[in-house]
Order: sequence, then C-alpha cells, then structure tokens
Amino acid sequence: MIRFLHHSFWRALCLAIIAATILGFLSRYSHWLFYADQPRLHYAIVGAIACFACFQIRSWIIAAVGCLCVLLNLALALPTMAVALQPASNHAAEWSVLHAHVDQRGQLDAKLLQHIKEAKPDVILLQEVTAEFLTNESELDDLQYERIVSEPRDHTRGVAAWVRTDLSGRITATVCDLATADRPMVQLTVGNQLRMLHFHAKRPVNSETYQTQLAEFAALSAWLRESDLPTVVLGDFNAAPWSEQVRRMAQQNGCRAFGFPTWPSQAYGAGLPIDFVLASSKTKVVRVNTILANALNRQAILVTISHATTE
Repeated sequence: MIRFLHHSFWRALCLAIIAATILGFLSRYSHWLFYADQPRLHYAIVGAIACFACFQIRSWIIAAVGCLCVLLNLALALPTMAVALQPASNHAAEWSVLHAHVDQRGQLDAKLLQHIKEAKPDVILLQEVTAEFLTNESELDDLQYERIVSEPRDHTRGVAAWVRTDLSGRITATVCDLATADRPMVQLTVGNQLRMLHFHAKRPVNSETYQTQLAEFAALSAWLRESDLPTVVLGDFNAAPWSEQVRRMAQQNGCRAFGFPTWPSQAYGAGLPIDFVLASSKTKVVRVNTILANALNRQAILVTISHATTE
C-alpha cells in the first residue's frame, strides 16, 4: 500500500496525527478543540500506520515524533480499558448495575430486554425516559424489578431507576439537580456502604453547551468530595474517559475511569467510550461489559462493582 501512495501523503497524515494529538491538550479553550481530544485511540492506530510508512520512506524525524504521539495516545486511552478481574475479599459486596437509554420509539429494545432477563442486574438505570414509557414498562415488573425513583421528561433528559425486588429495601434513591434543574440525575445509596450517581452530561455542540458541560463536570467533582464512602458514577458523560476534563476531575478526586467504546453503537468497537464508569479508590470495578441493542444509537453498559462492607 505504501508504494501506491505518494510519499507526501504519508508525511501529511503523520503530521496531521501529531497536530491533532497536541491540539487535544488545549481542549479547555474551545469546544472545537474538545473534539480533538476525543479519538485518542484512533490517533494511535492511524498514527502507527503512518509512522511505519514514514520509516519506510526514510522520513526519520516525522516518524520519530509520530511514534512519540502514538505512545502518548496509547498511554491515555488504554488504562481506561484495563479492568482487572480481581477476587473479592471476604468482607466485600458486589453489585451489578446496568446503564442504558430508552430507544427512539420510547421503548426498551428487545435485545436489551433479553440481556436483562439473562444477566439479572441488581440495578437498572435508564436515561431518556418519558412519561409514556413509564406507563408501558410492565416488562420490568414481570422480571421482578421495582421502580424506586423516576423523573420523566418529554425530551432526552428523563431518568428512572429500578432495583430487583429482593434488594429494594437495601437501596434508597433520590433525584438530584447536580448542576442544572433541566437535567435530573439519580443518586443511589446502599446504607452507609456505597453511593452511586447516574450521570448525564450536556453534549457540547457549541461554545454555550460546552461551558454547560464544564459546569456539570465541576458540580460532579464537588459531589465526589462530599463523602468518603465508596463511590461510583456511571452514565453518559458525552466525553471520552481520557479527555482532559475527565482526567483532571478523576485525578483531583482520586478516581479512575473505566469504559469501552459505546457510541455509535454500530461501530462495533471502533467508536468512542462516552458512556463509562468513574470509580473512587475505595471501589473496585470488577467487570465492564457493553451490550449492543439494535434500536439504540449507543451501547448499554453493565458494570460489576465491589466495595468493602462491615455487614
């Protein structure tokens, strides 16, 4: 392939990867630069090919700098996918939590519903919930789930939470306005052992919505500091876990982000992990699985978490 493309193409491609890698670190200044910070894993893959080609055509300096950028992008992206399978201690409790969206028809996707039947997660957290959906969600009732909180909306901001009926007495749930009143989020507490937040950030399509997202991340950072309990945040961040804003928030609060590509759903692993898990140091993320649902534009995630308990 290298011989059939002009040498200038490979040099230009490698230089473009270098420029995009650097611009991504300036994402705090513009929503346009924010988008340059998202496809780090893609930069690494394409950059590796371009660097190899530049070595072949003896563009040594460009290839060397490109290799450094490839390694830098891998160093940012790969740790978020390193979910270590570790045995729970004798004094640890495990919870499985499903995060998903209601499909565009206002229903649960059939494939997602089948996965719920098979996996039987302890907690189900849904976004984009409408009042119409809540009147027709008998499928979850039939699967022995109890709705513990809901805040339906007529747009993409409604939320609701279900828990297995045999666990309903152990979990309390409230709807909170973390940063803005028009974007409700669900906070769950398991006694004095664990707290969870179902997060949904604004999509930064322009400068104004980008500032809103930054305010939401700042509010989330403050929420993380409110308690010393083991803490898990999962949901739709509309940003990759390696993006500067998320990395800075995680480092400031002693958290780690875990996730695999979820959007777009039909990219089959080549997308972006904008739905992911943020866990405190006192919480162990045992597994993160993605679930492909045909009628959704993003994959759902099923998270298994473990935390110390005195019970």
